[in-house]
Amino acid sequence: MRVLQYGFFGEDIAQREFLAAYLQCYETPDGSTLFDSVAYFGKQFGPMNNKVVDRRCADACREAFVLGYPIVDWLFIGRDVDSFEFAYHEKRAAELRAKIPVQWHNRTVLMLPMQCAEHWLLYLAQYPSNEPLERKPNSQAKDAVYADAAKTKETIRKELLATLTVARVNWMAEVSVSFRAFHEQVQQFLTRLPVE
Repeated sequence: MRVLQYGFFGEDIAQREFLAAYLQCYETPDGSTLFDSVAYFGKQFGPMNNKVVDRRCADACREAFVLGYPIVDWLFIGRDVDSFEFAYHEKRAAELRAKIPVQWHNRTVLMLPMQCAEHWLLYLAQYPSNEPLERKPNSQAKDAVYADAAKTKETIRKELLATLTVARVNWMAEVSVSFRAFHEQVQQFLTRLPVE
């Protein structure tokens, strides 16, 4: 059995929850490959926002791959891009990647929703629509995702994430540019793993 431990260094709980549900899609049914989040990771950096993620991503890598206990196999750095322009998304990804020491590039995945994590949740809510949802303003995406006032945000996220399957992941990679960029990084990491 292979257990891949990962850290998440990011600005919000929706990203962390999305990541856990996403990775569950790639756990093998026989239990030979499992993903385990190092729960404490990132707490030592204090309250998170995009500025902290931008400023401390190299520190997070050192914590993940050198100083931490346990040392993680890979690190996810999550940050909302807060723009619907893909050129800005690419610029933000390049800026973050440049801050990560080169020796850790192949173990670090950038999780950068085009505007906010709720856009990825909105895709799940509106499956199988091919509407380009990342052009909706953040407030509209959040209002649409959390529209059911009878439920908490946590409940809504949990229900939406329960629908995440490999088929939906593949569909999201077709319709969401920012999700595709994230998904391709994960796939590259998984294909580099030694066969057991």
